[in-house]
Amino acid sequence: MSHVLVLAEQSREKLEVRHRHQQEADRLRQKAEHLAELEKAKSEFLRLASHELRGPAATLTGYLSMIEDESLGPVPQKLRPVVPVLQAKARQISLLANEMVEAARLEDRRLQLKRKRIDLRELVRRTVQLAGTTATPKHRLRFDDAVGRELWVMGDLMRLEIVVNNLVDNAIKYSPRGGDVITALSIDGKFALVTVTDKGIGIAAEDMSRLFVRFSRLGELADVPGTGLGLYLARELARLHGGDISVVSTPGQGSEFTLSLPLEARSSSRTS
Repeated sequence: MSHVLVLAEQSREKLEVRHRHQQEADRLRQKAEHLAELEKAKSEFLRLASHELRGPAATLTGYLSMIEDESLGPVPQKLRPVVPVLQAKARQISLLANEMVEAARLEDRRLQLKRKRIDLRELVRRTVQLAGTTATPKHRLRFDDAVGRELWVMGDLMRLEIVVNNLVDNAIKYSPRGGDVITALSIDGKFALVTVTDKGIGIAAEDMSRLFVRFSRLGELADVPGTGLGLYLARELARLHGGDISVVSTPGQGSEFTLSLPLEARSSSRTS
């Protein structure tokens, strides 16, 4: 009789364990389904928001160009300094819309590069110059050119502009006290390097793993305006070009982001 009771108790315990395992499996499945629904909603938001932003941004840019060339009539002298600032802001809106479009395309695996020969030196110089029109007076933007000549890469112009702009913009946004934001151009073997250095808040070691995650916002300045797409998109686009982005950072002292891109064969041979 005691043997039967022992077997019954063992069977009951096995059933309880199996039931607990099933409950845990159901909980994990529901959580996975919920996360999948959230990701789907985020992707749909990207598509809708980018569509709503691109039209007004294009209209705004068009009218500002007409104001600049005085197609709509003479521009009062006191308003002339305002036009470049408004154009830079309109460009920021366009870049934001493009970021959303590109992120959605990456998610759907529909992004295709339109490669051509690009002078990376000119692209970086122009990006830093445009960023200077929207940076605050307490930020000092500088372009350090250790190359001193044209630097050719094969890439998609619009996508590489997004990459460099996001790195410079990120350095400005996360340097609330201002200071130097230095964008340096150099060569390392067969790669062109674009290094953006700031004296901002830096990145904690525990945040490094989330730095390039889509929609991730880090640190004490999580309320800084942005979509959480900038660094994610920058690194993904860099990797599609055969390059990458690395980062070195010290909390409270600043960060250094380095974009590496393969040099075009002719540029690479000139450096060897």
